[in-house]
This record gives sequence, C-alpha cells and structure tokens, in this order.
Amino acid sequence: QASALAQAIKDNNFELLADYTHPNLLEIYGGKEAFVKLYKADVEKDPYNIINVDFYQMDSLIQTPSGFQSIVYFQIEAELEGKLMESVQAMIGISDADGQDWKFVQLSANFQELKKLIPEVSEKLFIQ
Repeated sequence: QASALAQAIKDNNFELLADYTHPNLLEIYGGKEAFVKLYKADVEKDPYNIINVDFYQMDSLIQTPSGFQSIVYFQIEAELEGKLMESVQAMIGISDADGQDWKFVQLSANFQELKKLIPEVSEKLFIQ
C-alpha cells in the first residue's frame, strides 16, 4: 500500500490519498471531503511540480497489540522554478491486526505532538 500511496501523491489523486491517511488526521481536518479540498488547494498554490514519488524503504517494523507499525520512506522528485529537487520524506504506517490495511501519517519531529494525534503510535518505532 505504500507504493499505491506514492502513486496517489504523484498523480494528485486526492481521494485515494485520503483513503490512505490515518483517520485521526482526517478527523482533525473535518473529514475526508474537507481534507481533499484543503490538500487540493495546497497543491494548486504551491509553485513546485511533483515529477516522481517512489516508495523508498520500510524501516522499524514492529508488532503492537492492535497490528503493525513502521516508518516508511518516500523519495520525491519535484521541479521548482526549473530546478530539480530531491528529498526523502518519512511517514508512519499503521496497520490492523493482519497487516493488510495500512494508514499513514506524516512523521513529526515532535513525538509528543504525534502521540496526541495518534495515541497508538509506539515509541518502539524510534528506539533502535
């Protein structure tokens, strides 16, 4: 599903992007429709053009009482004012008990804020 999320970002498929977004984040935005509207507006006002997004790697896969969690990395290529930029972005993937249904949230530098947003995020993701 990380590859499908990468493709959704690349294609500006906002509906599919919302489907892969953690429900707690959607709730903060006021639901799926509001999330899609806001994300679309952000993309339209940004001066850069996303050229490619690839699933880069999965790291720190852990099992929790409710399922699995992992840090997932994406490599992003974008064009800004004629210049090519590359970056690696990290997200946390959280799945249900069988590991089939994954939802994602942008990895925050502030773990305590992330924990408020998604209480089930395990500290074990960050202890190697």
